[in-house]
Amino acid sequence: MTTPKNNPENEFHAPRELAEGLARLHGASPAVPPEMDAAVLAMARRHFARRRAARLVVRWASAVAAAAAAVVIAWAATRSGNHAAMPAAGQGSAKSLAMKAPAIGLDVDSSGAVNILDAFALARRTQAGAVTKSEWDVNGDGAVDRRDVDAIAMAAVSLRRGGSRR
Repeated sequence: MTTPKNNPENEFHAPRELAEGLARLHGASPAVPPEMDAAVLAMARRHFARRRAARLVVRWASAVAAAAAAVVIAWAATRSGNHAAMPAAGQGSAKSLAMKAPAIGLDVDSSGAVNILDAFALARRTQAGAVTKSEWDVNGDGAVDRRDVDAIAMAAVSLRRGGSRR
């Protein structure tokens, strides 16, 4: 079954006078020398070859960057096991902080549990300059700062104890 759209009888045919008038108006197509055709084709090939080369460079660079990122992540993952157990200068390990948590008052938001929200609350207070308790000096360096926030966060997410409760 033919639809009206596909029926060749329904195609548009311009009147003969219109077609002849348009042909006279536009004239014959100009002749293009073969050298000009060859020059345009050569320019187009060079242009698309440069674009193809640029895409390959980007593709290879992103693959190299992804491989480098994977190496860095793998290296960091192998180092993270030793990092948590090695105390920094003036700091206890995450395990010792998690065990001492109730004794040294790490429950910054007074929720009854030491969790990542305590680290977040202390970070906001240190940024605002509103630190009021010296017991939040977890690492014992005499200042409540970002290192104390990091220590509370490490104690809160410690896999050995999963944080601590009062």
